[in-house]
Amino acid sequence: MDGLKVYLKDFSEILRGQRVGLVNLFLMFVAVSVLDLIGIGLVGGYISLLTRPEVDQTQFALMTNLIESNSIDQQSLVSLLGIVLVGVFMAKALAAILVNRRILLFCNGQVVRLRTLIVKAFQELAYEDFVKKSSAEYIQRSQNYINQANNSLILLLRTASEIVVLIVILAMLVTVNFAALVGLAVVGLAVFILYDRIFRSRLLISGKEANFANESMTESIQESFAGLKEIRILGKEKYFLERVVEGSKVVARVNAFAGTVSLAPRYIIELVVVIFVVVLVLVIFVQSGSVESSLPLIGMFGVAALRLAPAMTMTISHTSILRNQRHAVAIVAADLKQIRKSSCDAMSSKEADAISRFDLLELRKIRFRYDAAVLPALDSVSLQIEAGECVGLIGESGSGKTTLVDLMLGLLIPSDGDIFLNGKPLARSLNAWRSKIAYLPQDVFLLGASIKKNIALGVQDCDIDVVLLERAVQQARLMDLINGLPEGVETEIGERGVRLSGGQRQRIALARAFYHKREILVLDEATSALDDETEREIVKEIQELKGKKTMIVIAHRLTTLRYCDQIYRLDKGRIVERGSYNKVVLRLREPDLKPSTT
Repeated sequence: MDGLKVYLKDFSEILRGQRVGLVNLFLMFVAVSVLDLIGIGLVGGYISLLTRPEVDQTQFALMTNLIESNSIDQQSLVSLLGIVLVGVFMAKALAAILVNRRILLFCNGQVVRLRTLIVKAFQELAYEDFVKKSSAEYIQRSQNYINQANNSLILLLRTASEIVVLIVILAMLVTVNFAALVGLAVVGLAVFILYDRIFRSRLLISGKEANFANESMTESIQESFAGLKEIRILGKEKYFLERVVEGSKVVARVNAFAGTVSLAPRYIIELVVVIFVVVLVLVIFVQSGSVESSLPLIGMFGVAALRLAPAMTMTISHTSILRNQRHAVAIVAADLKQIRKSSCDAMSSKEADAISRFDLLELRKIRFRYDAAVLPALDSVSLQIEAGECVGLIGESGSGKTTLVDLMLGLLIPSDGDIFLNGKPLARSLNAWRSKIAYLPQDVFLLGASIKKNIALGVQDCDIDVVLLERAVQQARLMDLINGLPEGVETEIGERGVRLSGGQRQRIALARAFYHKREILVLDEATSALDDETEREIVKEIQELKGKKTMIVIAHRLTTLRYCDQIYRLDKGRIVERGSYNKVVLRLREPDLKPSTT
C-alpha cells in the first residue's frame, strides 16, 4: 500500500497543473461505462424476448405493454430491440475508440511538456553539477525515462477507465444476482492479488536493471563513435561492441520477462471466466432442474463476464508493466520536483542589473575547490581585466587556468572571494555578461551541418545576415577554404566537423564569434590545433583586434601571447607572476609548459 501511495504521489508530481484534462478524461470514462451498462442490460432483455415470448412483466414492462396494446408485434419488437442493441454497442465501440484517442493525445502532450521542462533544466543546470553526470545519463533521462513515464501514464489512465467500467457493471450485477456476483468478484480479486504478489518485487528489480543496462549501452555506443579513430588504430572495437551486446542482452531478457508477465493474465482470466460461466450454469441447473428460465440471467452474466474479462486482464497486465517502469517514473518525478525547486530559487535570485557595456571585471581573493578534490584548484587569486585589454594565462597542466576562466564565465561559483562586473557582483548580471562573450575552446563544438549554419549558430536560415556572414568569414581567414569548396558556405562539414582539419574548425569558431558581434573573446588553447602559418594569421588577427575587443587567452604556444597587455602565470592554483610578455614569457622556454587540461 505504501508503494502505491508513493507511485501515485510521483504521478501527481508529473501531472501537476493538468487537473482539467484529467477531469475531462474521467467524465469520458463514466460515459463509456454507462454505455456498457445499457448494452449489458439490453442483452438480458433481448435474450428474454427470444426465449420467453410471454415476457416477464415485472422486469420488461415496457415490452409487455407494447405487445398487449397491439402497438407492435413481437417479431417487430425483436427486430427493433436488435437494432437498438447493435446501435448501443456501435456507440460504445466508437466512444471507446475516442476515449483511447483522447488518452493518447493527452499523454503524448505530456511527453512534449515533460521533455521541454527536463531538457531546459539540464541546459540551465549549474556547470559544476552538470559535469557530474555523463551525457548518456542525460539522454536516458530526457528520452527513455520520459517515454517510460508516458507509457506508464497511458496504462494508468486506461486502467482507471477499465476500473470505472468494472465498478459500474458490478454495481448493476448486484441487483441481478448477488450470490453470483460475489463469486465472480472473489475469484477475480484472488487472481489479481496472487499474481501481483508473485511478480511484484521481480518486476521492480528488472525495471531498474533494464534502465541501467540501457544507460550503459548508450554510453558505449557514444564512446565507440566519438573515439572511432583511436579505437580503430588500437584495434579495440571488440571491447566496445561487447559492452553494447552485453547491455542489449540484459534489456532483451528483462523485456521478455516483463512482456510474458503482462501477457499471461489474458489467458488466465479467459480460463477463469469460462470456469465461472460453466459453474454458474451447473449451479442453476442443480437448483431448478432447468436453465431455460435463467437464460436471461446467464446471458447477462455471460456478456458481463466477456466485458469484465478484458477489464480484469488489462488491470492485472497494466499493473505488472507499471511496476516494471516504476524506476523511470520515480526518476522523472524527482527531476520535476528538483526543477520546480530550482525555478523557485531562480525567481528569488533573479538578476537585478543589466549592463549596456563592459568596463571592468575584477576577481578578489578567489578560492575554488572541486567536490572530489583535497586541495583547492584556485587559492587567493586576484586580478582585473579592463575593456579592450588582452590578457594571457599560462601555466603547467593542472595549474588552474581553465578553472579560472570558468569562474570568469560564471560557469563555476567561487568557494570564497568575490567577482565584480563594472563594480557590482557578477551574479546580478550573469546572463547579460555571457551575452557579450564568445568562448573558443581547443575542441570546438560544431553541428553536423553547413559552414553557414555553424558560423551563424542558433540562427534560422531565413534570418542569417549574409553581409555579416561574409565579413565574419574574412576576419577569420576562412575565405580561401570556402572559395575552394564547390558549395561554398553551404558545404556540409560532417558530424563534429569531421571533414575539416583542426585549424579549419578553429577558424569557424572564430568566425562564429565575429558573426555574433561578441565584445569579449575567450580563447582556451584555441590555437593549439593550428599549423604555424595559420597560428601566425590568428595572432595577427589578435593584434588587429587589440583595443577593439577584450581578449582572454589561455595558450600553450607562448608566441600566441605576444600582443597581450598583461600575462598571468599560474602554478598550483596561485598567480605566481604577472606582467608584460617581455617580463613573464621571454625568460620561459616553450617546452617547459605543457598542454592544459584543468
